[in-house]
Order: sequence, then C-alpha cells, then structure tokens
Amino acid sequence: MGRGWVFSLALLFLGACTYSLTGFFPQEYRDVALAGVDNRTDYLQMTTMAQDVFNNYVISDSRLRLRDLDGASVLTYLTVENYTRQPEQYTPDGNIDSYRYTVVLKVRFVRKSDSLELVPVRSYTGVYVLSALENPDSAYRSCIREAISKAFSSYFNTLSRD
Repeated sequence: MGRGWVFSLALLFLGACTYSLTGFFPQEYRDVALAGVDNRTDYLQMTTMAQDVFNNYVISDSRLRLRDLDGASVLTYLTVENYTRQPEQYTPDGNIDSYRYTVVLKVRFVRKSDSLELVPVRSYTGVYVLSALENPDSAYRSCIREAISKAFSSYFNTLSRD
C-alpha cells in the first residue's frame, strides 16, 4: 500500500507539472490578430496564403486565441520577404524529380496598448521539399507555416522568460 500511494502521488505531481507548464505564458499576450501582410514578392497569392496559414496556426495552438483587431492585445505583422523554388533532386534521365521551396518571413509582434515591440523583428525561414508533380501552393503553405511556427516559438520563449 505504501508503494501504491507514493506512485499515485508521483503521477499526480507529474500531471500537475505538465499542466502548469502552459501557465508560464502570460495571459495578456494570448489574444492575437494579424494586423497586416506585406508581400514583397511577385507571387500575388502569397498574401492570401500567409493570412490563411496564420489564422489556421493560431486556431490550432491552444496557447493562443485568434481575435479581430479590436479584440486583440497583440498585433502581428508579416512581411513576405522572399520565396524561391529550386530543383532539389533529378531523375536518372535528367528531369526534375522534386523542388526545394523556401519562404522568408519577417515577423513583428506588437503590444496593441502601447505599440511596444514584444520580440525583436527578425526573419524566419520555412523550407519544404515537394515532388515536381504536386501543387506548388501546398509547398508554399508548408513553408509559411514553418516560418510562422518558428516566429511563434521565439515569441513564446521570449515572453515566457520575462
């Protein structure tokens, strides 16, 4: 009976630790909105893709709540700096088998109440390799998601330390 009680207590403690780790992120920075996308590329769909990927990312992250501009405490600004598509691999007969897609986003997180930049502006790169036969839009979406994921990871880490 003694071991069972100690084991149960250890499981309860571990569960509490796991649960409390989500609490380290400040509540006042959970309500985010996309304030704008500046597309500096010649790929016109990139603006819409970035908006869609941002919204889907925030909705899927339990630490965040997607808000409109009025309801947000943090405004996010994305700048699509660059994208490339380069051959990654060739078939034995010299045809392109897959492409390497790269998207570079500059991301700003600004506290709405006083326009304070919460995380220093920096660029984040997303990379994805896709078969030459598949739709390139899915690769660009994956690249954008990867870059946004890196940006929010930096956001969480920076704000969790403060």
